[in-house]
Amino acid sequence: MRIILLFWNLQWLVLLSIFGKFNGQYGEESWPLSNSSTIRLLGLFQDEVNGYQSIETASHCRAMFKAAVILSQQYDIKIDGQYINWQVGETQGQAIHAIRSACDALSAYNIIGIVGPVLSREIPIIAEFGNQVKVPVISHAATDPNLSDRATYPVFYRTVPSDNNAATAIVKLFLRFNWTSCIIIHQNDAYGFGGLKAITEAFAPNGFIVTNTLVFDISKESMRDNLKNILTSSSSRIVILWVEANYVSSIVTTALYFDVLGPHFTWILSTSVPLHFNDISIKKLIGILTVEPTSGNVFQAPINTTLLQEAYNIWQQYEPETFPNSNDVDYFALFAFDATWTLIQSLKEFCSRNIDHSSLCISFLNTSSCFDRLFLDNYLYFNIIDNMTFLGVSGPVQFSSDVTDRINGCYYIAKNYQHHSNGPDFVPVLRYSVENDWEEYSETRAIIWPGNSLTPPTGRAQLLGVKLRIGVIESYPFTIVTSVINEFGQNITKFTGYIPDLIDHLQKKMGFIPNIELISNQTYASLGKLIENGIYDIIVGDVTVTAVRREKVGFSQAIFENSLRIIMRKTPNTRFDPLAFLKPFTLSLWLLILGTTIMTGILICLLERQKDEKRRKQSVMNVCAMAVWYTFGNLIGFGADFNVRTASGRLLTAGLYLLCLVLVASYTANLTSDLTIAKSKNVISGIDDIKNGKIPFNRIGIVIGTASEEFYLREISSGNRNFYPLKSRKEMYDSLVNNLIDVIFNDAGVAEYLTNNIYCNATLIGEDFDKGVFGIITPKQWLYGQDLDVHILSLKESGVLDDLRRTWFQVKKCPDSSVTSTAIGIESLLGLFVFHVPQTAERARILLQQLTKFKLFPVTEATLQMVCHDAQCGFYTSSIRMKKPHITDLKLHYGDDFPDTHAELLEVLQEKDSTGITFLHGSPGTGKTFYLRYLINEIKDKSLIYVPPDLVNDMTKPGFLPFLMRYPNSILIVEDAENIIRDRTQDTFAPNQAVANLLNLSDGLLGDAMHQQIICTFNCDVRSIDAALLRDGRLVIEHKFDKLSVENARRLCIELAIAGNGDDIHESISLAEIYARKTAAVDVLSDNLENGQATSKNKRQSKKTKKKATDSFFGFYS
Repeated sequence: MRIILLFWNLQWLVLLSIFGKFNGQYGEESWPLSNSSTIRLLGLFQDEVNGYQSIETASHCRAMFKAAVILSQQYDIKIDGQYINWQVGETQGQAIHAIRSACDALSAYNIIGIVGPVLSREIPIIAEFGNQVKVPVISHAATDPNLSDRATYPVFYRTVPSDNNAATAIVKLFLRFNWTSCIIIHQNDAYGFGGLKAITEAFAPNGFIVTNTLVFDISKESMRDNLKNILTSSSSRIVILWVEANYVSSIVTTALYFDVLGPHFTWILSTSVPLHFNDISIKKLIGILTVEPTSGNVFQAPINTTLLQEAYNIWQQYEPETFPNSNDVDYFALFAFDATWTLIQSLKEFCSRNIDHSSLCISFLNTSSCFDRLFLDNYLYFNIIDNMTFLGVSGPVQFSSDVTDRINGCYYIAKNYQHHSNGPDFVPVLRYSVENDWEEYSETRAIIWPGNSLTPPTGRAQLLGVKLRIGVIESYPFTIVTSVINEFGQNITKFTGYIPDLIDHLQKKMGFIPNIELISNQTYASLGKLIENGIYDIIVGDVTVTAVRREKVGFSQAIFENSLRIIMRKTPNTRFDPLAFLKPFTLSLWLLILGTTIMTGILICLLERQKDEKRRKQSVMNVCAMAVWYTFGNLIGFGADFNVRTASGRLLTAGLYLLCLVLVASYTANLTSDLTIAKSKNVISGIDDIKNGKIPFNRIGIVIGTASEEFYLREISSGNRNFYPLKSRKEMYDSLVNNLIDVIFNDAGVAEYLTNNIYCNATLIGEDFDKGVFGIITPKQWLYGQDLDVHILSLKESGVLDDLRRTWFQVKKCPDSSVTSTAIGIESLLGLFVFHVPQTAERARILLQQLTKFKLFPVTEATLQMVCHDAQCGFYTSSIRMKKPHITDLKLHYGDDFPDTHAELLEVLQEKDSTGITFLHGSPGTGKTFYLRYLINEIKDKSLIYVPPDLVNDMTKPGFLPFLMRYPNSILIVEDAENIIRDRTQDTFAPNQAVANLLNLSDGLLGDAMHQQIICTFNCDVRSIDAALLRDGRLVIEHKFDKLSVENARRLCIELAIAGNGDDIHESISLAEIYARKTAAVDVLSDNLENGQATSKNKRQSKKTKKKATDSFFGFYS
């Protein structure tokens, strides 16, 4: 593509060269030139093909320079009786050629002024030469800001605005379209570095930044820097190209080749040149802008139309073949005319003032060397130029003795490359002046932006059309993972929840192409490594933004407001306490009441028995017992069938009534308070109680690698990991429900959802704490970060994030605890009742005995990425869950030495950046797959890639290794691998490429790059394996699974509670055979609670015929 574009441009260049030289020669011969006049103005221009300007610009400037001189002759302006004549010199873009042309002209003629040169890099030597001979130099095209210094360049002037003005105009353009940064490409000379300096200094006060600068080497005519890499990796999408016109096409051709033009980038050029490309390339050029100086007529500012028309007439008379439409005359040509006219008017004024002092107003100190010539009486001449004011063809012209720049008449025009009536071309769309800022050039002409859009670009890197590898974490209800069967009958993973909906909203607004993958076997703290290693572009999930994480990766704007909450099991409304009814009074008060009752009873007995003859006939013990009963009855307000007849007895009874009022009221109040508190009492009330140690630290469950762990270590334990470590959120809640822990910390949103919908027997305690936010993990200084942040804020401002939160978090399936009955149950006052059910005593004893043998094991699951393949999609992965098998003792299952083998294997597999092959082999039924499931659940922080047996032979396909490269630093599990690891020299059936792939992955060049461990399981003898796979350094661990010895087999039967305890085992036996026996075992608890025996044959039938036993105490058990 690049060669075609270069060839296309070369054709145009040859044609234009021939045409330009022909026009140039023809034009030189057409203009009148009088050799009789020695007073001349020198015009320094470049050749019309290889110069700074286009052919049109060069020819226009020459023509207007000559037209100004000839117009002075028509105005009969004479200097010392001679008409002013013109002299043209070629510079060829080199300062040495410029000085040679000037020296030659000054040696032959009385040069009284120099117009030009064109390039900023040519000015210093010509200005120095002009200062040496005291001849003014006025440039119409040199814009370097450094040339404005009058002290450095005392005889230099320019009619074209300085690049300082251009930089100000560009800043105003950025403000108009809300751009804040750019990339600058500049050439390596005074013009390029001066423009860079001017733009950078103008950007600083406005907070704009230049993200990158690239240098174009004009001597080699090539970029010094990698154009594609720098532009595509930059956060800015505005490119300012500050180079001479003859280099623009070359740079644009390179940009087309690397596809860094439209629609993704907006280019701003410092000049407009013809762009001759094919139709496909033109589409990418649409939207390019230029910012270039112009004349005052663009703003309808006053210009000297008389001079302009007369100059055009002269041009048409002597060089009609180069004269365009008057509206298409290059603006630099107007600056050239005003520069020439300034010298003519200054000379006219100079001679009018100097006529009395000498017979000749123009006098030179003639010497043989041009460098020693000197224009006499030059002070007056320069003073006239400094104070010269006239209306030129480009606008008002005025200079100052302080700077070399034109004081007023600075205007700019912005052109836009778009389709026009005559084809694609640069057309004016905006105009700028200091007084009016940027405004539309025409109400009917709109800017067409890159991509044929009418919407201004944002100026930053955008995700439109960018493919994003997005990692998500399973976490209810942020990301809910389910497996569904698509229309092709394939089992695919489906993502729902807050995060998938958020990604969908962002994708619709930003236009990126998402590739969403589930992240498994990773802690939250290790997610940043996946971004640093380039496995994912972004990770979206319930990831808390913390200072520690921000040091390593970047984060987007907040996608969810978060905090931490304390979660505990719900406490019962009342607690079993047989003596709860005694708690309203202290023990000492109860003893005082008892003593008072007894002593008062004895007093009443003595007083009443002495006065009552009937009671004297009764025994003392009987009367005293009745008196104590009487005292107790009155003390509780009940009374008794014992009549008091004496005054002393009645006085004591009155005291008992008063005491009864106080005691009953106090007891009732305290008992009510205690029962109320007991119904609503929690062990703790908030995070302060946790800090004060009201809960043992080892009963606090924390998921490792989460923000909760960071908070606990920072705020509670001062770095001491004394909590109960957990590996997953599911394990956390299971441990809480099963009473392994008492307290857990979790994110507020997740905690509210789970306690309201899944774990109904858990509740939130206290207020939230450690408030923070969730953010999307991105690489540091991500070039698309600003675009992502802007759209997230847009979703937040439009209420989308609030809608998502209501949709996924404000749902509730658990019953509301506030509607639970407030009635007091039997448990609260159980101590007041005594139960005795003889027929259930034995069964209760057996039940208690069996409960002591119960064990609780948390259920854990690992996620494997199973390799799938079809003709359309190639290789891809699908997530599957693998539960951890119940292996309480590795020695019982695999022998006494196996725990050491397991520890060594686990250490090797979890080592970062490790490689190698592990062989697990043995006869069928020896437990290889059973152990593999156990091992998978032990491995942490590594991706597990599983190749099922039916895809083992597909490992020889060409696409398999490129597919594996997406999972560096992972573990590849190949089950039933006999066919791909057999000896290549002995078995021609085996595909040789598979062995080669394994060798390369284990310790070849590919292994050094990918760092993958490989686990192969097989049933064949290890001697039939390819010898290369068994080499030391490549083979990490090789273990053969054998049958269990008789002793271990019997011990395992006892552990598994298999009937007979394996007493009938007299030879080695496999694990599969032992677990087959377990399926025939009879449940011990069922035997104890039923009145019969259930065997494997009649077990199903017994379930059908079983009737509910009649139990008088059934309600109490419930």
